[in-house]
Amino acid sequence: MAINVLKGNNPQDNNIYYEFDTSTEPLGEGGMGKVFRGKQISELTGASRDVAIKFMFDGLPQSVIDRARREASIRLVSENLVEMIDFIETTSEGPNNTIRHHYHVVSELLTGVMLADLMNGVTTTKDGRPITFAKNLYNMYEKDRASFALIIMKSIASGIMQLHDKGYIHRDIDPTNIMVTEDGKIKLIDFGIAKKLPGVNTTTHDRLSTQDRSLTMTGQFMGKPQYAAPELVVGDIDYQNETTDIYAMGILFYQILVGKLPFTGPVTKVLECQKNTKTPVKNIVNLEHLGDFRAVVAKATEKEQDKRYQSAAEFRVALDTIGTGIGNKRLRYYIAGAVAAIVILVGAILWPRTSSTDTESDDPKTLSELLYDPATASDAWQRLQQHKDAESLYLQSRIYYAGVSTDSIAVMKNNLKGTVTPDNKKAHELLESAYKLDQKNTKVLYELGLDYFDYETRGLPDKPDNLDKAEQFFKEALKCAQQTNDVAMQGRIQEMLKYY
Repeated sequence: MAINVLKGNNPQDNNIYYEFDTSTEPLGEGGMGKVFRGKQISELTGASRDVAIKFMFDGLPQSVIDRARREASIRLVSENLVEMIDFIETTSEGPNNTIRHHYHVVSELLTGVMLADLMNGVTTTKDGRPITFAKNLYNMYEKDRASFALIIMKSIASGIMQLHDKGYIHRDIDPTNIMVTEDGKIKLIDFGIAKKLPGVNTTTHDRLSTQDRSLTMTGQFMGKPQYAAPELVVGDIDYQNETTDIYAMGILFYQILVGKLPFTGPVTKVLECQKNTKTPVKNIVNLEHLGDFRAVVAKATEKEQDKRYQSAAEFRVALDTIGTGIGNKRLRYYIAGAVAAIVILVGAILWPRTSSTDTESDDPKTLSELLYDPATASDAWQRLQQHKDAESLYLQSRIYYAGVSTDSIAVMKNNLKGTVTPDNKKAHELLESAYKLDQKNTKVLYELGLDYFDYETRGLPDKPDNLDKAEQFFKEALKCAQQTNDVAMQGRIQEMLKYY
C-alpha cells in the first residue's frame, strides 16, 4: 500500500484531511492526471466519506494548474452539479535541493454512466456493475424519447441555474460531461473551462483578472464545436454569458430528441454552421399534446443572444411548459409564477438506501426500483401504498407532489401517468404523517420546512405561510443531517436558513 495523506487548505476545514492509495488501480486517467478513490476524514468525529482525488501530473503548464484551481473553487452542493471540495498543493524536495510542487483536486465521488454512453446502450459501471436508474432511463430513451429528453434537460437546467446564480457559466455542456449516477441523480460535471461573470456575486478576488483573461482570451475557441454558441466560436469573451450555456443546452435538447447533432462534419464546417446556420428544428417530431419542442429548441439556439432565453430559469420554465402542454399564450403568466418556485425547489433530496419495512423483498428501496420501470410501476405503486412506515409515506408524498421533483422521482412520476393524479394537499398530509412516525427523518423535516416556508409556491395556497414553523423544521433537519454526516443535505438546509 502507498497511502497518501493530504491536509485540506480551506480555513473552514482545519479539522479535515484526505487519504488515498496510489498503489491501487486509478478510477481514471487523462491528460492532466490520475483520479483515485479516497476518503475525506474529520479529525474531530472520525466521520468519513468517499471522494475522488485527482493527482495532477508534474510539469503541467501554469495555465492548466490555474484552471484546476479555479474549477476546485466552484463549491456548490447541488442535486445536479458535481460537488467540488478542495484544491491542495503539497511540496517535496527534488534534485539539487529544488522544491517540487504537487497539485490535487478533491471532488465528490460519482459512480455511474456518462450520458453519452447511456444513449449508446451502456447501463453499467466500468467494472460491469448494473445501474438500475441508468437501465430504466435507457428504456425510456428507446420507448419515450420526449419524456427522457425532458427529464435530462430539466435536471441540467436546474444545475445550470445554480451555477449561474453563483456567478459562473459552464461553457462545456455536452453528453460526456453529464453523469447518470447509481443513486438516481443526473449531474453536470467538469468545470474546467467555467468562466466567472464580472459583477455577478463577485468579490475582489473573484473578478475576472488579467490572469483569468489569459486563460480565456479573445479570439481563442473554448469548448466543443458541436455545442458552441457563436460567441464561443469567435472567442468573444466579453459577450459570453448565461445565454452561451442556454445555446449549448438547446443543442443537447435537439440531439436527444432527434438522435443526432444538428451540425456534423469537419470542425471548420461545424463552427461555420454554429455562426450562420439555423438549427434544423423541422427534424424534431413535435408532440402537440405536450407542447412545441421545436419552438423551445429554436429559441434556445438563436444566433443572436438577445433572442434566446435570457436565463436558465426561463429555459427551465419553458421545459416545464412543454411537459404540461401549456400553450404559448399562457407562457408569460406561467413564467412569472414559476421561476421563484423553481429556485426554491431545486435540489430536493433523493430516496435513501435504508428502509424500515418488515418484508425485505417488498421494502421501499425495492419498490422504488420497480417504480423506475414502466412495466412494473403500477403494481409497485399499489404495493407501496400498503406501507405505512415513514420512508414509504415520504416516497408516496413526493410522487403525489405536483411541483419540481428530483431526477429519480421524475422518472417514477412519468411511469405513473394516468395512475397517480398529482395532489399537493395529499402530499403534505403524507409528510405530516411520516413526521409523526419518525421525527428524525432528515428528508421529511426538510420538505415540511419548504412547505411551511412558502405554501403558495408549493401548491397549497389555502394555507398561510408559517416562517417560524419552517425555521423549526429546517433547524431540526440540519441537526439530523449533521448527526448522519450528510454533507449534501447540510448544504441545502443552510441555504434555506440564510433567509432567517
